[in-house]
Amino acid sequence: SRSVPAPSAASPASNATPVAMLRSASTSSGRTTSSVLDVSVSPSGMYALISLADGSCRVVDLGRGGVERHALTGHTGKVLAASFLGTSDTNPLAVSCGADRALKLWSLDRGHCVRSWLCASRAGCLAVA
Repeated sequence: SRSVPAPSAASPASNATPVAMLRSASTSSGRTTSSVLDVSVSPSGMYALISLADGSCRVVDLGRGGVERHALTGHTGKVLAASFLGTSDTNPLAVSCGADRALKLWSLDRGHCVRSWLCASRAGCLAVA
């Protein structure tokens, strides 16, 4: 179980609940169409990376109430975990692992896969240093 810090009082998203942000990130109607398997928050606390059972990750802007910034697609199975890389939002990269045994490196500026590796077995969690 991972604890996620609440947005700061200075953040425009401070009045939105985490559930509301996840729902708005899933579809424009606010209805969740896929199970959320993992959530990672950027070092600044302004973005969330949501791993979904439909094989995608969603990058949402928490500072704007959970507005979707990118849908990262490319896994052929569930995305089990994802994490931001680095210590700031200035060079936004993320990594994800899926049930398809793929490990993917994402450019969050452009919303596309930069590199992909096929692992010998399925990874269910990520630790990034």
